[in-house]
Amino acid sequence: MFRIKYIIVLLILNVLSSNIYALNILKDIRKNIDSRLTTYNHTRADKYFEGLSYIKAIEKYGKVLERNFSPDSLLRKLAISYFKIGDTRNAEIIFKKLVTKSESESLDIYYYAQSLKYNEKYDEADIWIKKYRSIKNDDSRGELQYQAAPLIKDIYSVEKYKIDTVRFNSKYSDFGAVVYNNKIFFASGRNDKAIIQYNYSWKGDPFLDVYQTYVEDTLAKPKIITKGLNSRFHDGPIFFSDKSEEVYITRNDFKSGLPRYSGKKENNFKLYWAKKTKDKWGELEEMPFNSKEYSCGHASVSIDGKVIYFASDMPGGYGGSDIYYSIRTSNGWDTPVNLGPKVNTEGDEMFPFIGRDGDLFFTSNGHIGLGGLDIFIARLDLNNNYIICNMGYPLNSSSDDFSFYLEGNGEQGYFASNRSGGKGDDDIYKFTILQKTYPQIGTTIHYDLSKWEIRADAAIELDKVLQYLQNNKSRTIELASHTDARGLKKFNQVLSQKRARSAVDYLVSKGIKPDRITAIGYGETKLKNTCSDGIKCTEEEHQENRRTEIKIIDF
Repeated sequence: MFRIKYIIVLLILNVLSSNIYALNILKDIRKNIDSRLTTYNHTRADKYFEGLSYIKAIEKYGKVLERNFSPDSLLRKLAISYFKIGDTRNAEIIFKKLVTKSESESLDIYYYAQSLKYNEKYDEADIWIKKYRSIKNDDSRGELQYQAAPLIKDIYSVEKYKIDTVRFNSKYSDFGAVVYNNKIFFASGRNDKAIIQYNYSWKGDPFLDVYQTYVEDTLAKPKIITKGLNSRFHDGPIFFSDKSEEVYITRNDFKSGLPRYSGKKENNFKLYWAKKTKDKWGELEEMPFNSKEYSCGHASVSIDGKVIYFASDMPGGYGGSDIYYSIRTSNGWDTPVNLGPKVNTEGDEMFPFIGRDGDLFFTSNGHIGLGGLDIFIARLDLNNNYIICNMGYPLNSSSDDFSFYLEGNGEQGYFASNRSGGKGDDDIYKFTILQKTYPQIGTTIHYDLSKWEIRADAAIELDKVLQYLQNNKSRTIELASHTDARGLKKFNQVLSQKRARSAVDYLVSKGIKPDRITAIGYGETKLKNTCSDGIKCTEEEHQENRRTEIKIIDF
């Protein structure tokens, strides 16, 4: 309607254009119409941006820029829109303009650094993360990613996985592959059998559905699941609990075929579950901690079926999306517990996967990564604190890497990535582990001069090791015993072996099998400081060398 009026006005004014006065009127009216069009497009763009419709927002912001109207607030939202849809080249260009201005915001600097990382400009990214850290010293992402370039180069230096493409990717988003009953289930936006195709606004792509295909059949075309698990909105990813014969699925919140919205006008995600009875899945039911005011999704259940891990942006978290767990009780699922700041950051943590041995794998853009989302492993140490480690290259890349799934053999699995060279938006890849990546967990015990008996303080640490080994049957330990430099080298070599033996005997006496322990005595060959022969040192410095270092490893 607005465009029709605009055309009519121009036709009338063209009749009067021979008159100079009319020409001036024409200029004023055109200027007024241009101003109104600019305001209209700017308003629409902001609404699309707030509604997470980033593709439409980019289109409208572009029309505003054509009118030479480019305030920082508009450029910022345009850059974020590009970043959200994965166009980090354009995001970098616009954020670069913003960060060079005196009135730039801390968020501009952070997004600029992340865009540089996406685009593999790690040294430049370090410079801007350093600046962000100096401005926002309360944001753990600045601390975690500070001086990351050398670490990133170390990660790239070792290829720890063999990566293969899979036959069932499409031109749309495919991710969340899991294996159940010799079939691969995954979420996909292909929607290739829908009579009416429904699209969601973020990227303008079709809604997700759950598909299945056989593991061994290299020719079979994936089939959409038609019974119970798919709706007209987002459905997936999915997870199966073998122990309890239950299925868990992430889907949009809707009722009677219509989406339900939060107070912020957002259609959030919820977790649903169903139990198998006589080879048939029952009706899907909501998990008790769902809410229309926030999202819950990406479920993974422990091997015994007693703990569920999931991602949520519920109030009280550390960032955008955090990882939570809930324990199953006789009365149902308990109140969710946030995994805390060792795992969760001010960024986004999502797609948890709990391994058979209790290791937690998850996706994050807040920890040190190669760019975008990376996959990490979290393992509890002897004091029940999580130690986090990047899973390495080429599982991770400068693009988004997520939805990690490890098969029961612990040697291979699936993940998704939007890295270049794929078939579509997000693609599923199969990986085979060539070199395992695990956080270094351990402790150190100390001894008196020329003694090998276990002291009271050492017994406390060994009891922690004992408890850990009892709770983690697949783990073994390495004991490396040492002495200070005082005394003869031959005597110290024998002494270190006795110290190693005393620690082994302590754990074996408590029920740990000897084949789970490797012990080596190094004498005085691996001092922790400069207190070698002839160097005057304090007793505290000598004590530092009289030790047994205990490291947790895997079979």
